[in-house]
Amino acid sequence: MSSTEKISLEPNGPQADDSSASREPGIRTLKSDDLFEGAKELGIEHQGLFYRLKITRQGKLVLNK
Repeated sequence: MSSTEKISLEPNGPQADDSSASREPGIRTLKSDDLFEGAKELGIEHQGLFYRLKITRQGKLVLNK
């Protein structure tokens, strides 16, 4: 994956809302408000690589490497 590729993290397709989001037992679930704490972007370090998780103007999440 190049540094310009984007991965959409939109659950269950474009028509999804909060009630349709998967909340499976045993899967740790975090609210985006708690993660972002008012910011629109955060960094994630994974296996020595840096990723950016952003909230778009449309309210969707995008993960960039």
